[in-house]
Amino acid sequence: MTALLGAAVLAAGLSMPACTVPDPFNAKYLDPALNWISDFGLDKPRSETASGWAFDYEASADWDGFDYMRLEATGSSVGSGAVTGLAESVAVYRLSIENLLSDPDMEGETVGAPGARWSVDHDPAQPLQPDPSITIVAAGIHGNSFSFTRDQVGQYARLLLSPDLRNTASGLGPQAGSIYQINLLCLDDSLSLSYSLDGISPQFASILANTVSDIRIQSQAFLDPAQDYAFYFGPGGTQAALIDDIRIIRRSIPLALSLDQSLSDADPSYISGRYVFSVWVKNDETASYLFAASAQAPYQTRRVSLEIRAKGRTDGGAISVLNPADEASGWAQWTKLSVEIPQGEKLAIDQTETTAIFSLKISPTDILSSDGLDAATILIAQPELTFHLKSGE
Repeated sequence: MTALLGAAVLAAGLSMPACTVPDPFNAKYLDPALNWISDFGLDKPRSETASGWAFDYEASADWDGFDYMRLEATGSSVGSGAVTGLAESVAVYRLSIENLLSDPDMEGETVGAPGARWSVDHDPAQPLQPDPSITIVAAGIHGNSFSFTRDQVGQYARLLLSPDLRNTASGLGPQAGSIYQINLLCLDDSLSLSYSLDGISPQFASILANTVSDIRIQSQAFLDPAQDYAFYFGPGGTQAALIDDIRIIRRSIPLALSLDQSLSDADPSYISGRYVFSVWVKNDETASYLFAASAQAPYQTRRVSLEIRAKGRTDGGAISVLNPADEASGWAQWTKLSVEIPQGEKLAIDQTETTAIFSLKISPTDILSSDGLDAATILIAQPELTFHLKSGE
C-alpha cells in the first residue's frame, strides 16, 4: 500500500507542468550595457494587448479625458555633437505638463488696462478708501505683468483672479472635487503675500522684499469651478506688487509618463536584481527659463523625476528627483539622468506573474516635494534599462 502511494505521488509529480526558470548565467544578464527596453522606444504607445508608454493619469478614476501631459515627436533627431552613448539618429521627443491657465505670462493682455481676468474688492472687515490701483504694465517682471498698488497702511485689499482654466475634453472647465496648485512670480515691496483659495480666509507666504519670488500655493480645499482665487495684499507700508508667469496644475492626478513591463517583454525574461533606469534630457529651446530676463511661456523645467517600482508595491524600487549642475543654464547639452536600485538591494521579480511586474516613470517636474509640481517642458530621448548582476557595476 505504501509502495503504491509512493508511486502515485511520483506519477503526480511527473505530470505537473514544469516552471520555466530563467538561466541566470545567460550572457545577456552579464552585460551591464545592454538596454533591456530597446524595443520600447518613445514612439511605442501602450495598448490593451501590448506594453508601451502611457500617462499614469489615464488609468485614474478621476481622469476627465483632458491631456494634462503631452509627449510629442519634435520631428528631429539628436543630431551632430551628441555625446558618447547617444547616437545622432535617435529621435527626440518633447515631454510637458500642461499649464491650465491661458496666457500665463500676460503678453496677450492690453497694457494700461486692468486685465481681463483681474478685479479688486475689499476685505469685508477692512474696507479701503480709496480703491487700490490695478493695471497691466509693460515693464514688469518679464514684459507684461499685473501691477497692484495701494496707499493705505495696515489694511488688506483682496485681488481676485478668475482662473479661466483651459477647458477639459468634457467641456466642463475646471473639475469640481479636484485639487489644483497655483505657482506664480511675485515682486513685492513688503515681506509677505497673502492668498486664499476659498475667497474668505487668507493664508500667508513669506517672501523677500523687492526680490522676484516663486510662490507655490497648494490647494487645501476643492476648487469650485465658478469661484475666483483671492490674493490678499498687506498689511505693511505703501504696497506695490507685480505678478507674472502664473502656472496652474491639477494636483489630484498622477503626472508621469510610464512604461509597464511584464515577463514576456524581455528575452530572456526579467529576473530579480539591481536595475538602472535612464533617459537622456536636454533643455527645450522653444521654451524659456522661468527666471531668465525675458522669460515667456512655456517654461523649461529644472527638475526631472525618474522612478523604477514593482507594480503594486511601495518598496523594492527607487525614485529620484534630478536637477542640473547649474540652475540657470539647465541641461544645455544632452545629459543622461538615471535612477537605480541601491547597491545591496534588488527589484523583486515574481516569475509566476502574468501581468505587469514593474513600472518605469518619467516626469518633467518634482513629484516628491509637497509643492514641487510645475507646468514645464523638456526634451527626452532614448530611455534605457540596464541590469547589473555584479556589485559595483
